[in-house]
Amino acid sequence: MSTLNILRGEESGPLLIEPLSNASVAMRVSQVIATDQERYRIPKIVSDPTTAWIGESEDIPESDLAAENVSTTPAKVAGIVFIPNELAEDTTPAAAEIIGRRLVQGVVPKVDAAFFGIAPDEEDPDYEAHRPAGLESINVASLSHVDAAPTSIDPFIDGLAAAEAEGAELTSWVMHPDTAKTLAKLKAGTGSNVPLLGTVEAGTRRVIQGVPISTSPHVTPGTVWGIPEDRSIIVVRKDVELMASQHWGFKKDQLAVRVVARIGFLFPAARSLVKISQAA
Repeated sequence: MSTLNILRGEESGPLLIEPLSNASVAMRVSQVIATDQERYRIPKIVSDPTTAWIGESEDIPESDLAAENVSTTPAKVAGIVFIPNELAEDTTPAAAEIIGRRLVQGVVPKVDAAFFGIAPDEEDPDYEAHRPAGLESINVASLSHVDAAPTSIDPFIDGLAAAEAEGAELTSWVMHPDTAKTLAKLKAGTGSNVPLLGTVEAGTRRVIQGVPISTSPHVTPGTVWGIPEDRSIIVVRKDVELMASQHWGFKKDQLAVRVVARIGFLFPAARSLVKISQAA
């Protein structure tokens, strides 16, 4: 065996896309769309149609729906892992699941770091140029920005109100683990030991104003993102490539497995996204 494709198109979902969607914080808090298109477009409504209360014999008001397209060309994320030939030759579902998990472990941090806009990888000077534009690439004036440190409940109340004013429903707060730790120490009142945000007992997630909290080390410390799932879109190309070669691991009886996926981000209604951060 030299080089071969070990992943058919219909297998990319359960082996790679689904584990990636479950492991990536960015994908868990967004709407994930799989596509066959090289460039994915969606319409962005820029003005609402005109309607009015009218009498039975009066003319219905006319208007043109103003819309424009927003699009993304999914960017390539790739990596190579080495696995024992014995595992590669095992055709059981468990073996495929193990391979999928190993590949996802390498892709997840790249996706989340790009989505939340943390600084580029110091070991890859071209990382900034190749990755898709994430949340931090959006001009703060285009967002619903709450200029405050996320150290109390008040900024979250303001952020929730700002999203509601845009007709959006926040489905996640995403923050750095250190920020979540600070908030978790807030108590319900003076002298109380009851956490203001609730507990994680019995599977209950911490929430702020009814919105669940997710954490990621790739969020800038001191920043919290309020995300409505339906207005944060992650596009994944279906043509995930999984190739294998014995050449690289000849001395160690290993198989080199290369994964290539293409992923892009779309934020069609940036004003619906909430950023809580204190201006420098």
